[in-house]
Amino acid sequence: MGIFIYKVNHNLYIEDAKNSVESVLGLTQELLEHEKQLALSIALILSNNETLKQGYLQNNRTLLFQTLQNELPRIKNYLHMDNLEVQLHSKEGKALVRSWNFQSYGDELLSFRKGINLVHEHQTPLVSIELGKRLNIKALAPVFEQSERIGSLEVILNFNTIARKLSDKKIHFVILMDKKFLDIGE
Repeated sequence: MGIFIYKVNHNLYIEDAKNSVESVLGLTQELLEHEKQLALSIALILSNNETLKQGYLQNNRTLLFQTLQNELPRIKNYLHMDNLEVQLHSKEGKALVRSWNFQSYGDELLSFRKGINLVHEHQTPLVSIELGKRLNIKALAPVFEQSERIGSLEVILNFNTIARKLSDKKIHFVILMDKKFLDIGE
């Protein structure tokens, strides 16, 4: 009788553990999808900003940077987020303006950024988890004036919001990256 009770309890424990893991995986996937859709929405809104388009057309990095400095605090405040960064790309695929560092620009990105290549090739937006200088959620959108692509932009979100929401539920969240990519990102 004791062995029977042990086996029943053990099977119930295994089933409960399996259900818990599936629940955590489902929640994590939902949070990732939410952040990806949020990033894509922001990228689409910014790609239609007329002042940004003027900055692209005038090749005016100062106007582009100042526009980001004006728009991002409003977006962050409205969405209650602090982990939002934006990078603007030239139509040749070089870093044009980074919202976090005006002095950092000119890097050629097409050689190692598959997402930027896809946006330039297909001229459609996309969102993914991609390795750049860091591993982040990246939403990319082409910037058009009339029907001509004049550049692209990238909304970058880290995983802090997801980690915080999972931590509130006593779930530990870790992002792992193969060490062979450490020469590209951190």
